[in-house]
Parts: sequence; structure tokens; C-alpha cells
Amino acid sequence: MPVPSASDPDPIMARRNPLRAGLITCLLVVASSGCTTQTVSSGGSGLVAGTSPLQSVERFLAAVNARDLSDMMAVFGTSEGPIDGPRAENEIWMDALATILEHERYEIVSERQVPGRESPTTRVGVTLTIDDEVYPDVSFITVRTGEGRWMVQEVDVERITGE
Repeated sequence: MPVPSASDPDPIMARRNPLRAGLITCLLVVASSGCTTQTVSSGGSGLVAGTSPLQSVERFLAAVNARDLSDMMAVFGTSEGPIDGPRAENEIWMDALATILEHERYEIVSERQVPGRESPTTRVGVTLTIDDEVYPDVSFITVRTGEGRWMVQEVDVERITGE
């Protein structure tokens, strides 16, 4: 598949741009590990993380398709709560994730605990259909907060971008 140019208006090609995928991966690692967090919900609809890993992944995916960056930020974070930091940076991260994860349909195919983590952590496998292409068992790592909510902490975007 040819690498799209920066001016390529085709969103399917832009989604698979290796440079952008690498940047997104780098940003997500920083977002999930280096940012401080807070436990208040974002503006928007007042969405908060779910009380189960599956519920949080479902809320996150609904926010992705609605392109509701505030709701995405309310469900994405660490065991301390939603991501915090400069709002503009967080919106850029969520917008990049929404560009990659926007889907026609999804199916949750697995759920299992992740051993060896300080906070209770669950991997949720999701098969996504994006632009009529099926991406099986995309990993969503969720972590429980002290209040019993589950945050989406990591998403395996490499499974979709091929990077």
C-alpha cells in the first residue's frame, strides 16, 4: 500500500500513515504513564468511567464514534482517574485515537485479568470493523481506580495501523 502524502484527503489512507501511527503510539505511552491524573469527570455530557471493564470500553468506543473528545478523556486514564494535563494536548491525543478507532461495529470477544500489576487490571479484546476491514482482538487495557471505576489505560492501535 502506498504511503499517503501529508495532503492526502483520503481518511482511510491517513489512518494508516506510519509516521502518524508512530506519533500516536508515542503520545499514548506518555499519556498513560507520564501524566498526572484527577478523579473528576470531564465537561461534555458528564460521562464517567464504568463500573466494569466492559462498560468503560463500550463507553469509550461510543465516545470515539461520536467524536466526543471530552467523554473519551473522562474514560481514558490510570488507576488515579482520568488523564489530566494540558487540555489541548489531551484533545489532540483523543482526536488521533478517534481517527484510528472510528468504526462501523465492534464486538467484545474476550476479557481477562492482567497479572503482575499494582492495580487491578483487565484486558478486553475487541474485534473492530473499520472501513469494512475487520481487526480481530484489539487489546484495550483497563485499570480500576480507588473509587471502583475502570479507566481505559492503553489501546493497541498498532493492531490497526500495522505499526
